Amino acid sequence: MQDNGKPFSTNRLWKVFNKAREDHPEVAGAVPHGLRANAVIHLRQNGYSIAQISDMVGMSPPVVERYSRHADRKAGGQAVLLALKQGPNKNRTVKS
Repeated sequence: MQDNGKPFSTNRLWKVFNKAREDHPEVAGAVPHGLRANAVIHLRQNGYSIAQISDMVGMSPPVVERYSRHADRKAGGQAVLLALKQGPNKNRTVKS
């Protein structure tokens, strides 16, 4: 929202965003869509559910799932690799 309570036009939003990027070189080249995607992934990695993230960022649950799918797969793959490095679980019953 603008100071006068009216919504930003797309053009005005980009002008404000570009000015903010000039003041923060660490986000040079960033776009709002990418920042929002990174926020979803960060929230997912910190244990928030799809529904919670959906409420926080104003996306539908399917879109949140799509944004976080790669990060979820990567985390799952890393968990498998860690388990393989630790070796077989000697206390696990394979056959009763």
